[in-house]
Amino acid sequence: MDITIDELMRGKATVIRGKTYFPTRGYVEPFLERLTNLTDDIRVHVQLPDQITVGTDAVDDITYNRVYIEAVMPDEDCYTDHDKVIGMVMGLDCRKPVAKFYNGALNSACTNLCVFNPDYLHCQQIEPETPLDWKPLENILTLKDSTNKMLQTLKHTIFNNSILEQEKHLGKWARNAMYSEYNSGFGIVKLSLESVTKAFKDLFVKEDSPYYQTNSEVNMFDVYNAFTQQITDARDKSKDLINLFEKTILLRQILDF
Repeated sequence: MDITIDELMRGKATVIRGKTYFPTRGYVEPFLERLTNLTDDIRVHVQLPDQITVGTDAVDDITYNRVYIEAVMPDEDCYTDHDKVIGMVMGLDCRKPVAKFYNGALNSACTNLCVFNPDYLHCQQIEPETPLDWKPLENILTLKDSTNKMLQTLKHTIFNNSILEQEKHLGKWARNAMYSEYNSGFGIVKLSLESVTKAFKDLFVKEDSPYYQTNSEVNMFDVYNAFTQQITDARDKSKDLINLFEKTILLRQILDF
C-alpha cells in the first residue's frame, strides 16, 4: 500500500525473533534527508504486518517491517521517456534483515522499474539496534550508466508477430525463467512462470491490455514493459516488496537481449 512520508515516520520500533530494531524513522530518515534535497517526488510503499495493536489514545501502534521508497529525480536528470530513480528497500522480517539502495529508471507512462546492471544495487544486512552504512548510497547517487543505450536496444529489437514466433518466444522465455536466478547474498530470487504467462497473455491474448500487439512486428520494448508490469503488480498487491530490482535484472537473461 502507498502511504505518506509523515505516516512512514510514525512506524514504531519492533522486536523480531528476539532482536530489537529501531523505529522506522531510524532507518529511512537519513535516506530522505539526502534525497529530499534533490527532489520533491518521493513515493512510499509499505507492506503492513499481519497484526497491529491499538494504543490507549486509539491510534494504531504500527510498525513497517517492509518498506520501498522511490525518489524520482527532476526532469533535467531524465532518460528518454523515463525518469531516473534512486530507491531504498528495507525488510526487517526477512530471513536476513536487509537494506538495499539502487539506481534505476521509471517508465514515465506506466511507472515500471527498469534496471539493466546489477552493479547499480547495494545490499547490506540490518543488525539489531545498529545504524545503516550510508556510504554506499553516496556511490549509488553518483553512478554513470548506460540505461538510455539499453532502452534504445530494446526499441530497435523486433520480431515477427506470427503464431509461430509467439510460440517460439514463449518457450524461450519460460525455459529461461526456470533456469534464471539472482542471489545478492540474501536469498535466491526468481521470476515465476506465472509472471511469464501473464505477460504473454497481455502481449498476445488480452485485446484490452495496454501491451497487446496489433502490428505485424513485435517491439521488445513493449515485451519488456509487459514483463515489468507483472513485477509492479506483485509489489502493489504486497506479494513482493523486497526483490523488485533483482526480478527486473533477471529480465535480461529471460528475454535474452
